[in-house]
Amino acid sequence: MNTCEVITNEAEFIQKLNQAINSFDFEITNIKDTEYEVILNGHDINVTMKKPEWKMFKSRRKYNLYEAPVVAVVDYLVQKFDLETIFDIGAGSGIHSSITASISGFRGVVHAFEMQPAEYEKIETKRLKPELNNRLVAHLAGMSDVHKGEITVWYTRRKLYEENPGKRTANDPWHQRLKFRLLGRQNTGLLRETNILITSVDEFSSSNSLAPDLLKIDVDGYEARVIAGCQKTISKKPFILLELHKDKFLKRFGKLRRDVVKPLFDAGYRAVLFTDHNDCSNCLIKKADIFDPSFDDQRTTMYLFY
Repeated sequence: MNTCEVITNEAEFIQKLNQAINSFDFEITNIKDTEYEVILNGHDINVTMKKPEWKMFKSRRKYNLYEAPVVAVVDYLVQKFDLETIFDIGAGSGIHSSITASISGFRGVVHAFEMQPAEYEKIETKRLKPELNNRLVAHLAGMSDVHKGEITVWYTRRKLYEENPGKRTANDPWHQRLKFRLLGRQNTGLLRETNILITSVDEFSSSNSLAPDLLKIDVDGYEARVIAGCQKTISKKPFILLELHKDKFLKRFGKLRRDVVKPLFDAGYRAVLFTDHNDCSNCLIKKADIFDPSFDDQRTTMYLFY
């Protein structure tokens, strides 16, 4: 899909995205001590969410849907533009993948790529739900700039390394370890080793005769490599949802935030920024050109390229 051809009125498109977020609604049900369910109108499954384990943080995002503004925008894009082939790169446990695959009437396939075996198994569990009807496919794979086949990699909860970085390099700073511990996420810096497929978006698409309509990329700093490996794909202008991380996560690849997005702007993409991609009530979609100051921010931000 060439988004330049289907989006002729940019201001109207941005307005529609904001309307999709403002009107997005969900219902919390089946609340338990450690988890709850989210019912989404127009979807064929409910979503199970975990509450933070530490009581002092239970009032923050207590009953919410993970990155609800992103879900709202993907719902709008899939239904408005009849998207059929979606790549969720860095899918985690498959929350977004399964939500998208469960859109009522969705006729396509969501390909969820995850390099951590434990998270991949969670996607596999979701995939087997009969309501999804083969609309979700899980791949134990990491996306990079070139195809390398099955290789040994080292990883933590948030980072992937193709060479052993050593525990000292891989471990998160003390303040991040404390933050994640308070949020109930332990061992985020634990270094593990496994064998997985390392390939590129271009190679995977070509070898499987696929042309993605939407790429969602959330790879904790590895986006520099992922985008470098999808140059043929982006020439066809699929939608790209990109979570852009801090420069300190990108510097190991010799890149800064602006370096990561430059190939997309060079390819003719336009972009919008989510001012808050976690909370619909605080989120505004606004235009972000190559000179936008948000690309110099040192915080994690979400963009839609089209």
